[in-house]
Amino acid sequence: MQKVKKGITLLIYSFVLQLFFALNALAHDPLIYSCTPQFIQTGQTTISVITGENLNSGVIGVRGGDVFAVVLKQDPYGKSLTVQFAATPTALAGERQLFIRGDEGTEAIFPISIVPAGSPTIESIFPNSASPGTTTLLYFTGMALVNPIVTTTSDELLINSYRSSNDGTILYLSVSLTPNVIPAIYQLYVNTIGGQAQANFIVTNTTVQTNDSFSGDPYSPGIFSVEANPNNKNQLILKGTRFEDNPIVTIIQNNNGDVVSKQINIEHATNNEIVVSLPEDINSENISFAVTSADGKSSNIKTIELSSLYNPPSENPTDTNFISGTNIVSVQEMTGTTIISENSQKNESGGLNNETRNTQPIQSQTNFEEIVLAPNIQYLTQVLLNEGSNSPKEKIELTSINDLKDPAKLLSSIEENKQIKNQTDLIMAALNEAQNAKDSKLQETLRKQETLKSKVEELEKLLKQEELKDKPNKRKLVKYQKLLESASAESRSQTFTLLNNLLKYKPQLKNQLIQKPFDLAAIQSNIPADSVILQYVPTEEGLIIFVVDKNNLKTRVNKDVSKEILNHEVKAFRQLFENEIEKINNTGRVTPISSWKNDKSKTYLKEILPLKERSVFLYNALLKPVEKDLIGKNVVAIIANGWLRYLPFQSLGKLTPGGEVEFLISQKSVVYLDSVLALSKNNPSPITSTSNITIFANPDKTLAGANKEAEIITMLFSMTTKAITQTSFNKALINQYAKSSDILHIATHGHFSGEDASASYLITGQKIIGKNTIPEKLYLKDIYDLNLKNSKLVVLSGCDTGKIGSLNDEPEDLLGSLAAAFRVAGANTLLASLWKAHDNATKIIMENFYKNMKNGLNKAEALRQALLKVKENPQYGHPLFWSLFNLVGDWR
Repeated sequence: MQKVKKGITLLIYSFVLQLFFALNALAHDPLIYSCTPQFIQTGQTTISVITGENLNSGVIGVRGGDVFAVVLKQDPYGKSLTVQFAATPTALAGERQLFIRGDEGTEAIFPISIVPAGSPTIESIFPNSASPGTTTLLYFTGMALVNPIVTTTSDELLINSYRSSNDGTILYLSVSLTPNVIPAIYQLYVNTIGGQAQANFIVTNTTVQTNDSFSGDPYSPGIFSVEANPNNKNQLILKGTRFEDNPIVTIIQNNNGDVVSKQINIEHATNNEIVVSLPEDINSENISFAVTSADGKSSNIKTIELSSLYNPPSENPTDTNFISGTNIVSVQEMTGTTIISENSQKNESGGLNNETRNTQPIQSQTNFEEIVLAPNIQYLTQVLLNEGSNSPKEKIELTSINDLKDPAKLLSSIEENKQIKNQTDLIMAALNEAQNAKDSKLQETLRKQETLKSKVEELEKLLKQEELKDKPNKRKLVKYQKLLESASAESRSQTFTLLNNLLKYKPQLKNQLIQKPFDLAAIQSNIPADSVILQYVPTEEGLIIFVVDKNNLKTRVNKDVSKEILNHEVKAFRQLFENEIEKINNTGRVTPISSWKNDKSKTYLKEILPLKERSVFLYNALLKPVEKDLIGKNVVAIIANGWLRYLPFQSLGKLTPGGEVEFLISQKSVVYLDSVLALSKNNPSPITSTSNITIFANPDKTLAGANKEAEIITMLFSMTTKAITQTSFNKALINQYAKSSDILHIATHGHFSGEDASASYLITGQKIIGKNTIPEKLYLKDIYDLNLKNSKLVVLSGCDTGKIGSLNDEPEDLLGSLAAAFRVAGANTLLASLWKAHDNATKIIMENFYKNMKNGLNKAEALRQALLKVKENPQYGHPLFWSLFNLVGDWR
């Protein structure tokens, strides 16, 4: 009996031990609660955050094949993992099993999904920086930002809330930065069912003044000012634009070190004005407001000091009739508009006596054609860029090398003026189309905008007159300032209405208008470490070169070469190329160049030496001053001004001791930018062997080499290429295929008109009318209206596609070329020709360019090696053949 009891006791003890070890093991088994995002796009990588228990040890993997997982960050307490998933290009859509295996071999399983291609894209983020301890409202612009999940790998960035617009082009995000966050660049990930997009967000040491600036987005509400309600001290009046039906107003304040926000009651709301009641628990001097429309679009954040609202500088602080919302509205009536004179007086009831009112009627313009547009176009775009100032910025022009006291500020001014010019050109193009269409609605909007602009100018004049007096009337200063702010706000509102109406004529205006003025700090982080940007500004006193890389901004000055000398040498150098083209056309003979040494032959003295001399001269003028800045750099990005835009920098070289010429292309990849803003977007994904390509080649059946190009590219990318050869195409067909194409390759004739850029075109086919064969054409205006936002690269393999002039006149800007029109239409990067292409040399370049990209080289290096392949052939030793093509835009 004792043995039996002892046996039972041992069994119970053994069971308890086993249970203890089992429970102990279970306590350390991994457990997955969530995986965000839970989907990975075919052929893409996605960073996800996994939460659960005991996740800090063991093995991670994915069952089902074609998906790989790498741990990027591990919580020491085992509560979370940051994981990068990669799905191969051949991965089939469907569900997979994510597993994490613990030390004891037990596994936690969680489902993830592979989804087809269709990734979201982020074009811009504003503001793109903030300082520690702040909460910032951001908005992203892009495509396919529908039903997103926003994540970050940093514990110091807290995602509060986010929402997207109905069309998925705008994403609004509230993010808070902890006080201890280290200034650096952090990544924000936008995840949708189609994939993941990444945006860089900068944490700075300094406070970024963005809260009080209007975002300039004509599609969202905007707060211009916050004023006290003179009739109710517990109410405030928010003035602005696009306060649509049923808005939501959020108040934000610092509550004992915590930034808190909540919705507040709206007493009254119109499209341009909202009256709100202040909560009783306000305990902060500085408070902020944001307005959200019913469709989810959010305004800027407007910050005010409460004391400034109730203590305005006035001779009589109780006299607030002049800032009454009612009085301001009465002055702003659109019909019978009047301007309050400085001699206006109040009547006993506090209003204005009609007999002392100085009326200045604005003449109504009833004929659309009679409206003077050009002088006011720059005003429209500068309203957006000034972010709330009452008058447009004066154009800053570089006149002297002595202006280099602040090179960063000067460079910013140059870039900002370029941006204004681009916006202005597009607005003018849209207005011309509207004028031809006799758009009555737009005509009425223009009249209103002109009326308000005149009102603003008159109020500015009155304010200035009062300020210049020996003893200014403080009451009048307050009155004029308040009226000016209100009139300016309404003028901006009308400007946005006008610009919205123009979008149907030029949809690409949308991206132009949401760009902010140039900020060097914002783009420097996007410059690869192996790259440098050179921006050239010729002046009468010498040549200024801005050198910008990832970490530095330097200024080099070459006082030995004036603008006049430089222009003469550039034209003379390019004329040698034109002479070679003419000789080939007349005789069929090319100048063979296997060596640049002086062999005292007639060919050397007549053909090679002039090229050599001017190439070396221009190298010494343009590149020798920055040689030390190019050390360690593989890519040189050129931003040229004036005649320099005609110059192929890759054909500039320096003399070797043996008398040869070492050309820039032998050592560096050369690319071209229309502006440093070309790098304002996130780093694009590279071209790979699985990139989708659409080819339009030889539509008029006259380019045998174009057929060969299409054949070669199709062989290289046999699974992902669609070739449309010897067939007409049009704008609609390009747009159809551009939606799903990484590369758009167009091999056809191009024609650039130096007299009238709008007459420039690409040949897209031919048609027979009677006995005549007529070419079909894609004009500059048609190219502007293409939608190429999904294209990583557009290749224009034809004549004159990058040409911007005829060497008779200095080019005004880059918007006149066929290539630039493709950039405006959304193309990220372009490959285009500077002059008439040689059929066989072009075929060699294109074959090697695509082969190099397939082998993993970036676009810039792929082109460099392709051009060198042609250069090695003595038959094509003339720079005419191997410096023909320029890579324009984002080379990364």
